[in-house]
Amino acid sequence: MFLIVAALNCLWLCLVWRRIHFASVTLAYAGKIIAMYPSLISCAVVVLLLQIGYWAIWVFSLFALLDQGYCSNTSSQDSCEGAGGAAWGLILLMYWSMEVFRNVVHVTTSGTVGSYYFHGNAEERPAGKALKRALTTSFGSICFGSLLVAIIQTIRSIASSMRRRRNNVLACLCECIFSCLERLVRYFNTYAYVQVAVYGTSYLTSAKKTFRLIVNR
Repeated sequence: MFLIVAALNCLWLCLVWRRIHFASVTLAYAGKIIAMYPSLISCAVVVLLLQIGYWAIWVFSLFALLDQGYCSNTSSQDSCEGAGGAAWGLILLMYWSMEVFRNVVHVTTSGTVGSYYFHGNAEERPAGKALKRALTTSFGSICFGSLLVAIIQTIRSIASSMRRRRNNVLACLCECIFSCLERLVRYFNTYAYVQVAVYGTSYLTSAKKTFRLIVNR
């Protein structure tokens, strides 16, 4: 068993060896940007606090839903029955909101890096301007892309709930498929939102450009 694990680790190292230098250069460049614009850290901290506050409100809403007798088991959010539409709608809203918070920071950071790459230090307060764009002109694109991920997460949670209650093979398969799909969409959104942040394009336009970039790579 030890030899198998060691062989797998060696294989993984051989596959990623060519990317180590690129990763080190990327990390060094990211550290340089953060050192130049520490407001990016402040933005991330503020968004984190907003996430915690929203999470507290969401938990309070969930307990209010449980108190109305909509769920049969208070120990798990996956066991909501009765008015299940309201419960799953609340879960979808939670997933969506968390994705929006996360992607606002991502778009702000990408916009700041893009401003430095194209304009150097010539532009004043690039982080503040990037955050303003993320919360105004690009906010619709952020919400739309985040909604796609949230829908997939909700369907995966429903499949997980069915698997736990009934030990259903089909539900297990659906959970696996949507889990993989979620990772793919997240990976895709990472680059699509860079297009949104740097060029100010819509989510659909950015998604098309990202798809062409991946295909022609």
